[in-house]
Amino acid sequence: MSQDPEHEPVVYNLGATMILPPDKRQVFEQAARQIGRNAAELLEEWLPGYTVEANDLIEVEPGGSAVENTDEFDRTGLVGRHGPSGVLLVELPLALTFITGLLGGAALPCGDPKPLTAVETRVLDLITGPLVNSAAETLLAGSITLDRVANSGFLASSDQTASFGFDFTINGPAGGGRLVLQLDTQAMQELSDLIDRRLSRDRQPGQSQISPAAVHALEYVPMQIGVGFGPIQLPAAHIADLRPGDVIRTGQAVGAQPSAFVGQVRLFEGTLGKIENRLVLEIGQIDDHARRQQAEETMSQAPTQYEMKALRSANPEPIQLDDLLAAPLS
Repeated sequence: MSQDPEHEPVVYNLGATMILPPDKRQVFEQAARQIGRNAAELLEEWLPGYTVEANDLIEVEPGGSAVENTDEFDRTGLVGRHGPSGVLLVELPLALTFITGLLGGAALPCGDPKPLTAVETRVLDLITGPLVNSAAETLLAGSITLDRVANSGFLASSDQTASFGFDFTINGPAGGGRLVLQLDTQAMQELSDLIDRRLSRDRQPGQSQISPAAVHALEYVPMQIGVGFGPIQLPAAHIADLRPGDVIRTGQAVGAQPSAFVGQVRLFEGTLGKIENRLVLEIGQIDDHARRQQAEETMSQAPTQYEMKALRSANPEPIQLDDLLAAPLS
């Protein structure tokens, strides 16, 4: 029998956010500043005297570009582990300063900058390649390579997905300009997921959040959590008579929100979701009283050197990129 579409359970894709919330955006901005510092160090090895300034992060809608006039930029496709992942945009005056510097020249061509020749692009890639690799490492994006024929592939995929522009102003002794690294959301999914896991741990309502010290005390205490709709009472005779193919009525409506339990204590309610092909429970409503009580009971199982008062904090510290990357949460 077909099910009424209006009453089918909804499964949400939890990794499909398009707009960065403020707390996640500040981590991406930290990443942009780190990329800028790394770029300055790399340029110092190749072309001493250059400065790198990180500009505001650019959120790009599907099908959009991080720069207004792409004709004023040299474009290089970027290919990651999932295929075309973005584009590197180097303002032509900056590209020419890089090229002339690498070739040992001191003077730039007169007049308006023109598209680069094939030889010039090969020279430019010598310095932009390491810059992209360094940025990809900071963003946990895996290996990203330059591919000047991959622009069309990225443009086709960007019509469906949002992207982010990491925008930098680079100046040197002979001039400068903008360098923009535009990456789609899929390329940065690992960093985004890592931030989400950290935020889900830190971001709790009101005055009820367990302090970071208490979280540290509970870090190595194993706890079994069951996800479901709560216990169901059945006559013992019914259970003894169950056979394959029999049906147990849960009493729950289709699409009801499942809960997470420790023993018989309900701690969370949420929404059924998926990440790739795995079912997950997105936390919605939290029973803070039950959670505090469970945490305090579990504290007695922690090693004695971690014993402490269960202090509460309403204002968790902002996430720091260095701490996030140094100890990724599993």
